[in-house]
Amino acid sequence: SVLKNSGSLSSDELIFMVLAQLDSAAQQDIDQFRADKSGRSHIPLNPVGPGGRIWEQNHRIFTDNLTTTKSVSVLVGKFLELFTATLQEQFPVGQTKTLQLYSFLKQEMARCAIVALSGEEILKQNPGFIDAMWEFDSYVYPIIFGVPRFLYPKAYASRDVYHMMGERFLTAAWDKFDWDGPDADADWEPIFGTRFHRTHSKFLKERGFALKTRSGMHIGT
Repeated sequence: SVLKNSGSLSSDELIFMVLAQLDSAAQQDIDQFRADKSGRSHIPLNPVGPGGRIWEQNHRIFTDNLTTTKSVSVLVGKFLELFTATLQEQFPVGQTKTLQLYSFLKQEMARCAIVALSGEEILKQNPGFIDAMWEFDSYVYPIIFGVPRFLYPKAYASRDVYHMMGERFLTAAWDKFDWDGPDADADWEPIFGTRFHRTHSKFLKERGFALKTRSGMHIGT
């Protein structure tokens, strides 16, 4: 209610914090979001500015590709396929094995979830991606609230490593992917994974976003 009735604050401020601190987005790209006052709904809340609509387009990509029955079925189906294969490979029927369950899930469940959503290429380009993701995840709160780098150098170092992996992946993915080929409209393919990531990546690049912004938003998701 405070945000809703404030003339200077809005719930979008959290997104701006995420873009700036966690995603390391370029300022000119954050400014694209700030300049669009038309909102996320199909009907603009305010007149559309010269930069066009970005909130509505970005929001529609998420809802169309992550919340529909078909998109959820594709994502869940791929995850179950990958995780089932992992269990069958590591735990043959009739054999017993002792393991640390949390560590197993933190690695293997995360790997299957990442591949299901984002494809195989990001892990091929970055063998240490999962460890880097969890390390970055452990520092999210001090980073998002802007704790100075000199007070928390490990946090920012983990963010830099994670983002470097994202940039390496996006550069390779755009070099490899055939946007005129049969996978351009696939529900899932190995380079970008789901239709969501492929569509979102194309949208951000066509908007002229910097590589570091696109990388931060991609691996942030």
